[in-house]
Amino acid sequence: MFRSVEIALASLYVTTTGILIAGIYYVHDVLGVQQWGIIAFVSLIITLVAGSILAKIAITPLREHFDHLERFSKETLHELNLPINTITANVQMLRKTHTDEKSIKRLERI
Repeated sequence: MFRSVEIALASLYVTTTGILIAGIYYVHDVLGVQQWGIIAFVSLIITLVAGSILAKIAITPLREHFDHLERFSKETLHELNLPINTITANVQMLRKTHTDEKSIKRLERI
């Protein structure tokens, strides 16, 4: 799952960068803008903004899925620990009252 997200993000970023470079080429040739430093700086800022927006859009469903999975595992562990702790407490109470060896062996098995 993570691998496909990384591939999708990389392809979206490369596509955005390609479109941006094509736009820069068009502005340079059609409009005749000769200030490459300004064009490069603006294109870098636009690319970083577009990349961060695309990353946020792509990662948000994954983060939500991870949060649901984490909550599910916490609830499951709680539900499993409750009966185990009840059994352990009952066995400890029974150990106090039973002193014969046969009962102690049975309690050890539990």
